[in-house]
Amino acid sequence: METKVGSIATWLDSKKAEHIIALDVRGVCPLWDAMIVATAVSARHAQALAEEVGGYFRQHGWPVLGIEGASLGQWVVVDGGDVVVHIFLEEVRQRYDLEGLYSRGRSMPVAGASR
Repeated sequence: METKVGSIATWLDSKKAEHIIALDVRGVCPLWDAMIVATAVSARHAQALAEEVGGYFRQHGWPVLGIEGASLGQWVVVDGGDVVVHIFLEEVRQRYDLEGLYSRGRSMPVAGASR
């Protein structure tokens, strides 16, 4: 799982997503094994990232169970079954504080995610 999560996080970094974190939420969340949280610089950027994340998943043969929130682009969720990707605008990310909510999850390394 860490290879998959690392691959997605590195790919998000290459698409200019910011403040990328990855959490192993097994035992904390019954829905997913891992969660990736990233910040987009605009609603359009969030929409494009979500669409492209879906394509990235499909390209690798990973499922895309749903994409929610793309119409507004403030908080977009890409559900990949075992991995979920949350793409936020900065102010929305701060408001909902998923990192705090899932703070019992184990932080996973995110190579190259420097922004």
